[in-house]
Amino acid sequence: MKKTGRYLALLLTAVMLFSLLLAGCGKKDVTGTYIGSYDMKDELNEELAEAGLELQGDLTADFILVLKEDNTFTFDIDAEAFSEKLVTAIQDQGESMVRSMLDAEGITEDMYQWIAEASGYEDFDSFVSGLIDEMISGMGDEMVEELKTSVAFDGTYTVDGDKIMLESTEDGETTMDEGEIYSD
Repeated sequence: MKKTGRYLALLLTAVMLFSLLLAGCGKKDVTGTYIGSYDMKDELNEELAEAGLELQGDLTADFILVLKEDNTFTFDIDAEAFSEKLVTAIQDQGESMVRSMLDAEGITEDMYQWIAEASGYEDFDSFVSGLIDEMISGMGDEMVEELKTSVAFDGTYTVDGDKIMLESTEDGETTMDEGEIYSD
């Protein structure tokens, strides 16, 4: 639930919509689909920093909260769309990433051709293309499933005044109150 709590905070945008829905009278109908976007760049770059790498570009992920009429909910990530954005960023920045990795290892530009040939490539451009393809090939269906399983959860919800309480079937309780999300 630790990761789930972190990702719930990313739905702040969607939670603001709840405030509008909860402003009415009587029993409040909050059923529907709420989507919040979060820029994952900082988290990714934190992981890549050890290798001296940094990604740029659109690395936002959409998180989806669905509140159903039977007072159950699902929370998920649009992993396929995020994976496509990550692949695009790597394709766009692949050569500079490879150069940064080589520089970090003390490999100078005059050694690039030798490295490429020693790795079985005809030239440095082919070497770079091969490394980019290798990076991207590791981001297929397996990555999408890993993202989904690390983020997705479901449970039940109740509405109490201006508060929506989400109770995960996994553990803990998450509440949303006045545009803020709390999780234990």
